[in-house]
Amino acid sequence: MGKLYCPSCGSFYPLNYTGWSCSNCGKPLTVLADIPRLTRDYFKGRGYTVWRYRDVIPVSGDYIVSLGEGWTPIVTRRVFGLNVLFKLEYLNPTGSFKDRGSTVVVSRALSLNVKSIVEDSSGNTGLSIAAYGSIAGLKVRVYVPSDIPKAKRVMLELYGAKVIPSGTRDNASKRAVEELGEGDYYVGHLWNPFFIEGVKSIAYEVCEQLEWKPPETIIVPIASGTLILGFYKGFKELYSQKLIDTIPRLIGVQVEGYTPVYNEFYGEQYRGGISRLADALRVSKPPRLKEIVSVLRETRGEVIVVSDSEIVESLKHLVKMGFLVEPSSATVLAALRKALNQKIIDRGEKILLPLTGSGLKMATQLYSLIYGSGGRT
Repeated sequence: MGKLYCPSCGSFYPLNYTGWSCSNCGKPLTVLADIPRLTRDYFKGRGYTVWRYRDVIPVSGDYIVSLGEGWTPIVTRRVFGLNVLFKLEYLNPTGSFKDRGSTVVVSRALSLNVKSIVEDSSGNTGLSIAAYGSIAGLKVRVYVPSDIPKAKRVMLELYGAKVIPSGTRDNASKRAVEELGEGDYYVGHLWNPFFIEGVKSIAYEVCEQLEWKPPETIIVPIASGTLILGFYKGFKELYSQKLIDTIPRLIGVQVEGYTPVYNEFYGEQYRGGISRLADALRVSKPPRLKEIVSVLRETRGEVIVVSDSEIVESLKHLVKMGFLVEPSSATVLAALRKALNQKIIDRGEKILLPLTGSGLKMATQLYSLIYGSGGRT
């Protein structure tokens, strides 16, 4: 089925290795899956979930934990004078694209016969892991920032997870790995490579939905980097099988105050404020930073930083188009506007924006952001 590999030092591990990082250098691992010979008809008749692509995901089919995630719609809207494709990832079962990774990483945990899984999250991944862990009958412990939105914390507890407030988002990550005990399996999406194996299904899906003519450019919000790395890995596998002619250009979006990818990519520190709205993008030290930057360079990408005021304007546009999403999701529309103004994107390009997280988890706050304290007039 494949093996695990450390790009930093070249070490290899069997797929049943349960460590959360390379034991030799401490860096993140990646999955080298054995991909069968694929054709454009290969996946027909295999259902419409992430597990439609089970032959390219190295997890035993005997342990699948699923809520029907994946195969989210792509709709077209006229925005800023051009037709834009929106991939509605917020319609996944727990309200975010993270369900793609969770179904795979929890299924793998079950195959390893572990009893307890541990995650650190600003909210969406924790919710997703908690839901899938509940289905699997696993104990779930989630380390979160102390200022996690109240609705997300309530939902975590509804799914039965033990919630541990830990100060900042970075502190939550640190505590999660420092407090791992015997019998715990760390599924943290910042580190666990099987999470990306699930997320890569989005690339396969986009290609099938668009009749094997993927967009020229995709704008992707970046925190830990699982979405952009998943997009890239899926497209790369399809390109290597000659099922697509090119890999789309991937443009990353970050928010003010949390710009490690921008800083590394351009070799300079971004100067600006600090986002108070995009709670899902508050990662200052992504373990896969060099991988993310490498993907951006290889796909001729850029990094765009957006402010809270730009996010609010984008939320207003999106809700008028029928898309109720959280602020972190709205960053892609804000970035599109800036990319057009700065001529990073040509108006003739085929562009896709993934809308990554639902606004239903914070509807009251969104109402205030969009309409102000006075409400609708």
